Amino acid sequence: MAAPSKFAHVVYQTHRFEEMIEWYTRVFEATVRHRDDKLAFLSYDDEHHRMAFLNLGPAENGGAPKKKPGVGVHHVAYTWNDLGELVDTYKRLKSYGVLPAVPLRHGLTLSLYYQDPDGNMMEFQIDTLDSKASDEFMRGPAFAANPVGEEFDPEELAVRFDAGKAVDDLVFRSDQPESKAASIVRGNGHATPAGAGIAILSPRTSTAAASEAYLDRVSATLAGIRERAAETERSGRIPDATIRALADAGAFRAVQPRRWGGLEIDPATFWEGMIRIGSACGSTGWVASVVGVHPFHVALFPEEVQREIWGEDPDARISSTYAPTGKVEPTPGGFRLSGRWGFSSGVDHCGWVLLGGIVPDVGGGPEFRTFLVPRRDFAIDDESWRVSGLQATGSKDLVVEALVPEHRTHRIRDNYDGTDPGRAANPGPYFRIPWLSMFAYAIASPAIGAAVGALDAFVADARTRFGVSVGSPAALNPALHNRLAEAHTIIADARARIAPTWNDLHAIVRSGEEIPVERRARCRYEAAQAIGASLNAVLELLEVGGGGVMNTKKPFQRLLRDLMAMRNHPFSIPDARATHYAKCLLGLPPDPYSPGNMACVV
Repeated sequence: MAAPSKFAHVVYQTHRFEEMIEWYTRVFEATVRHRDDKLAFLSYDDEHHRMAFLNLGPAENGGAPKKKPGVGVHHVAYTWNDLGELVDTYKRLKSYGVLPAVPLRHGLTLSLYYQDPDGNMMEFQIDTLDSKASDEFMRGPAFAANPVGEEFDPEELAVRFDAGKAVDDLVFRSDQPESKAASIVRGNGHATPAGAGIAILSPRTSTAAASEAYLDRVSATLAGIRERAAETERSGRIPDATIRALADAGAFRAVQPRRWGGLEIDPATFWEGMIRIGSACGSTGWVASVVGVHPFHVALFPEEVQREIWGEDPDARISSTYAPTGKVEPTPGGFRLSGRWGFSSGVDHCGWVLLGGIVPDVGGGPEFRTFLVPRRDFAIDDESWRVSGLQATGSKDLVVEALVPEHRTHRIRDNYDGTDPGRAANPGPYFRIPWLSMFAYAIASPAIGAAVGALDAFVADARTRFGVSVGSPAALNPALHNRLAEAHTIIADARARIAPTWNDLHAIVRSGEEIPVERRARCRYEAAQAIGASLNAVLELLEVGGGGVMNTKKPFQRLLRDLMAMRNHPFSIPDARATHYAKCLLGLPPDPYSPGNMACVV
């Protein structure tokens, strides 16, 4: 008989149907894949369901019974990749008021036992030894004398680990020689390997594998995007086939909370994916990046909003137009929005829109907020997008007449103070990354991608083109050599800088620290500077591209026009970003906070 290929799911029968779903959704950051009044399916990964709940209805004679000790399943165990993930999970659950019933160092594993509302026990563990060392330990005298293990203090573990101090004595049992070492520490967002036979701090291969798999899926869409690029531009919108391909690749859920079906891909990987898409089609890269980054912003809204958007449809998409051009009027319980908002990229494919607006001064000065509005409350002006660059983004005007409840708003003040209401629902380090830094690179990454695509198109053309003006192959032209070498270096540098910048920022928040203002200001400036540098590099190539360089059948001119349009976005203008960054370098105080201005947040 063949062994099972994998463990599939657990089914719980419960009288606490709502309470159990809420607990498992929070604890596992799980997505509700199906729910009705009798049955619910939840999953925390790509499996269609990992937990199922059967509603037994109200218990007879009042209170619902809890699981009794005795015969039956004692607990269900789940393994994390490394100590850093287990510590982060402990801190996240602690922020909800969920604490482990029993923390145990077994010798083979370090384990936190939690009880669900029905009394079922969950073991959250990491392996501390590899298979060979585990077998040897279980055959030894220490395990024979004490097969259960020793309790430990998870709070002390978290404090010491986050401080970069050794925690070997907390991870291993006192009767294990490994407990006398001092090599298990957090380093650069990861744990440092401790030695032969010890598995607890092995590299986070599954995280790296997830990033690689994501980029593989994105890369698989490129041939079709490139093939459709010319027709995409003529139609003035991204084709449905492209949107489906990007959705299947996970582009629109990449930075969405895991508990709502997202991937929480590390930012550097997300930006690299957007560069690749932008290299195939600038407009498609722009829509993928801008629409793709919006789930990160929605994750800062109250949990009620997140449930409203993703509770029934984890693939729900959101467009935006943050320029506060419409009218906002306070009403009981919310706000009335009316007027016209422009430049909503990809709105044809979205069911919601984020609108920037100024709440009028009622004593504390005008206040900038973002308002989340469903598709039913706005009309799209299809004739409003007639442009020569980024034609296919469909960045159209919206005519809005909507009542927006208070909970569907996000104050710039909360973002400035770090008190975004969504942090309570998403307390992990991922959503402590500055929102506007994320949005800045949602603009920069497709621009770098368009430059990469234009450079590739130029090289492909230059390899076969004959330079009429110089009477020799273009590839032998010294003027072309100089421009090409310089452009390639500039564009490659802009691309290469993203990974160290964002890995550094990600490591800072994973360590529990806030990103310093100087690092945020530098990040924002680098994003704007990269866009301008990439455009200038491509313009240098234009001058030695020959008479046919602007032929409409060639991709170079289309990517150049898209890049020129991207350079016109407010986040692409480096002047204000340079001022913020330079003031940090010079030790000058930052500009005063202004609640009526989105730009006040670095």
